[in-house]
Amino acid sequence: MCADPLTRVEFRWSPQGRIEISVQVDGVPGIFVVDTAAEWSAIGPRLAAVLHHPKDLVRGREFVNDVDIGLGGVVLRHQRLALVSSDDSSSALVPDGVIGADLLGRFVPEIDFDARRLSFWTPSEFRSRGYTAVPLDREGWLAFINVTLRLPDEPSPIRARLALGTAVASDVLLGYSFAGDHGLLDRDQRETRETITLGQRSVQAIRLPNVGIAFGRWAIDGTEGWALREPALHGLLGEADGLIGLGALRRFKLAIDYPRNTLYLRPGRAKGGIRVLK
Repeated sequence: MCADPLTRVEFRWSPQGRIEISVQVDGVPGIFVVDTAAEWSAIGPRLAAVLHHPKDLVRGREFVNDVDIGLGGVVLRHQRLALVSSDDSSSALVPDGVIGADLLGRFVPEIDFDARRLSFWTPSEFRSRGYTAVPLDREGWLAFINVTLRLPDEPSPIRARLALGTAVASDVLLGYSFAGDHGLLDRDQRETRETITLGQRSVQAIRLPNVGIAFGRWAIDGTEGWALREPALHGLLGEADGLIGLGALRRFKLAIDYPRNTLYLRPGRAKGGIRVLK
């Protein structure tokens, strides 16, 4: 008999195409973005204003301590959340906060995009039957996969180390340094420039159409890529060449097994462009 997850949470799509879930912060309801590329979970100005907890400063960033977070039927007690400043221009992009990799990494989170459901498994209870395994690299809580990229007019494939980015709506987002090193910014034309959302920020990028991505036993053809025109990946995320976003990931049902450094995938209903590598 199969075990049940610790809890299940239904999610909705934000206007920016990100995953949002309902949480309770010290019993107060809020809407949080799920961001696997956020090193720290965070709380926005609205909810922070009603909390009266001790704060501290770590590497120039303010945190609030001893917070209880309710996810479905589970309460995570005595948590620490980074504060999104009310005068930060990015705060409007965060409904009430962010569930980041520091909290997700305590579980095996399973995302069913077809059912719009996020399940939280204890590592001992999760079973990978029916999934294909892809190895993960780890830096702290952040998880990365190694991929091969094929771009139009590029004679050879490009290898990249991409962080899992569930707050990025596009297929692939390449960092400024990586894009510059591989000559991708030389493709910059005025009509390809746009402002896109990266986590809690708006950044300038150029569009890279018809990008092929391969990882594990899977390849996805004809995806939409972006290359950053400014150095916007910071902290541990700065060690990545970029991010693989929801545009690519939502083609699968997936589970992120942080303790075993493994990403589990199986194609979902929205599997356009996926093929099996031979």
